[in-house]
Amino acid sequence: MNLPTVFWSVSCFDKRRAQPFPVYNRHFELDWSLLNKQQVCEVLAIVSPKTGKGHSPSGLDSTVIAIQRSRNQPDNRMLAYRKYFTERFEDAAEDNRLACTSFVCVNLNREYFEDENGDEISHYAMIQHVSGQSKPVILGDPDSVLRLSQSTPANVSEWSEQSANTLAQFLDVVRRICCSDWYRRPQAFTFEIQNGGDSSKFPDPADSKLLEAVFPNASETLAVLAYFRQLHAADKLLIRACDVFVRTCGDERKKFWVSERMESFTEMIDSPPIPFNTTETRREIIRMFMYGAGLLHANSSHGDDKKLIELIRSQGKHRAVAVFNNCLWDILSIAITLYHVLKRDFDYWTGNCGLAGPTRLDIPTLFDGFTTQADH
Repeated sequence: MNLPTVFWSVSCFDKRRAQPFPVYNRHFELDWSLLNKQQVCEVLAIVSPKTGKGHSPSGLDSTVIAIQRSRNQPDNRMLAYRKYFTERFEDAAEDNRLACTSFVCVNLNREYFEDENGDEISHYAMIQHVSGQSKPVILGDPDSVLRLSQSTPANVSEWSEQSANTLAQFLDVVRRICCSDWYRRPQAFTFEIQNGGDSSKFPDPADSKLLEAVFPNASETLAVLAYFRQLHAADKLLIRACDVFVRTCGDERKKFWVSERMESFTEMIDSPPIPFNTTETRREIIRMFMYGAGLLHANSSHGDDKKLIELIRSQGKHRAVAVFNNCLWDILSIAITLYHVLKRDFDYWTGNCGLAGPTRLDIPTLFDGFTTQADH
């Protein structure tokens, strides 16, 4: 059996260093001789290509690039075989590379760090070590905030049913998006840069060849688009929910963290999406599809129909739709981090601290049906 060479590039945080950051990479290779037959089969199952199309470059001077957005689930199966990997140094790796026929890289679908002893260490533990704080708050990292205790509400006199309804609506909208087929649908935009093109820059359509474009269909997109509109457009639901939380939260660390997320969201929504070569902002691109394509509105009052036609003319239909979906994902990425932090204290305030709860029915309850039960 021809076994692939399995590499594992592991980021190392060495606490013995005066400055452990930035982390450095150590390179390991699986020693197949240490595995029995059953273990060999198990590892092959882990590293075998997942379902879906694989794309190889058409020539030596070509590069295949894939931009994917999906809810990747961590895959920790390879951790059970970590002890069978031996560190490879540059000269030995080069000698081995000449003899092998295929290469596979380990991917856990999550961040993975080790300390100087080869033991896993979390990003949070690394910040603890560097900062000297037992409970550091890390910008953009909800887990660091969730380690803090629930906060006592402040400015209680300013709390109202409307405050509760705003927070409840935000949480409900994020839940609805994350329960949708749109969210569950893997999205990928794969293309090839040919003739030695610069793979460090996102190419123009004329300088690349489209290989695959996978994204949610019309019905799946329409099912979530009104929710996204609430989050970022005139409703400003995300900003209003953050405002309510910051006004009510009694913990300055949480207020600082949520305020930073709010500022990042405001900056992100009114800037062009990365890495795509387009000057339109995320807000403008989403509006083009809502108005220009008639997804939510029949009329286009801002010339969005003409702007959408121009976007498709310059980028191509598939790239334009990929850009649109990436804009939605950028919104959701920030909304999800806020969801867990806001929900924990909101539940505590309304459940334990006596603050008024929401009066508006949540979306699933509103549409619950009713069937009479037959007598038994």
